[in-house]
Parts: sequence; C-alpha cells; structure tokens
Amino acid sequence: MELEAAITQAIKSPLVKHLGKDEALKVITAGVSHSAMVRGQDISLNGKSFIANEVYDEVFKKSSDLRIEEIPIVFRNGVYGRYGEYFGINALTIVGWFESYLSSDERYNAKQREKAKSVTMICHDESDEAKQK
Repeated sequence: MELEAAITQAIKSPLVKHLGKDEALKVITAGVSHSAMVRGQDISLNGKSFIANEVYDEVFKKSSDLRIEEIPIVFRNGVYGRYGEYFGINALTIVGWFESYLSSDERYNAKQREKAKSVTMICHDESDEAKQK
C-alpha cells in the first residue's frame, strides 16, 4: 500500500511531455547514477548519458502519460528487483523496469482511484451549481 500511496502522489506531478526531454534526462540520469551506486557499478558520465537517452527514446515514445515524479519510483523499485531480474544497469534492463511499472497493478489502482476522485469532484461541483439555480 505504501507504493500505491507514493504512486498516487507522483501521478499528480507534471507530465514528462510537458516538461521536455532535458528535464526528463536529468531525472533519468540521476536514477541511473543511483541505481549504479546501489548495485556497485561504476558507469562513466558518457555511459550514464547514453543510457538515459536510450531509455528516454524507448520509453517516452510509447508512454505519453508518464509523470516526472514516477521516474524515481521506477528506478527505486527496479534496482531492488521489484520489476524483474537484475541484469546490470543498462538501457535494456531499465526499459524493462519502466514497462513493468507502467503495467503494474499499483499504478493501475492509483490511477483508477484518482480518476474516481476527479469524477466525484465534478459530480459534486455540478450538483452544487444546480442547487444555486
């Protein structure tokens, strides 16, 4: 449930597509760096940049609804094995983490709760307007 709470908070953050590639690459590169340190890997700055660009190109052309604060969640859970086996910090592994996250029950449930909450708010607002007339 803690993960769903974190995702619920993260899906309120700005869409990656609205912030742009540079902002997303900063967050992805930070995730690559953190993941490498957790796993004891030494990756050059050029290597991190290459991986971040590959991940961005592969993930964000397929998923336009990813939010900026969801990216660290993917890395945190991915590096600890939540999204499948670990094969080292590389573009293939990280793209797999994103794919697993995007299809996870936790993300689906958090998005459904937020959708239901906004429908409830819209219905409530409309009924308030009707009462005022």
